[in-house]
Amino acid sequence: MKALHQINIGFFAFTMVLYLTVYLGLLAQIVLGVIQLTIGLYLVICKYNSIQHSSQIHLKAYWTITSVYLISLFFVKDLSSDSTPFWVLYLMVAPMAIAAYFTTLVYQLYKKTTVTPLIH
Repeated sequence: MKALHQINIGFFAFTMVLYLTVYLGLLAQIVLGVIQLTIGLYLVICKYNSIQHSSQIHLKAYWTITSVYLISLFFVKDLSSDSTPFWVLYLMVAPMAIAAYFTTLVYQLYKKTTVTPLIH
């Protein structure tokens, strides 16, 4: 779980830094999305039964939110619309909010699987 956390947090931070130049941030966001979807699939397929029920609920919430967002991409029309605030929210803020939620989820899973030895 440590490796998954490090990969995820690294790409999330990298994406946030690249958002200083909006265009590169948008491109990095695509890569981050693919990485997070891959990690999410791994968690569902390989680790789902071994994680706590509360984390399973969060993982289900992540997949629900992500699925609704991805499906909505097919229904959004006219990308050249003049509603710039909508597109900023839809193409930048919403995906990064989902990514932040998933980053928090992976961090929580990492902390729950890390055993801290007792020091006397």
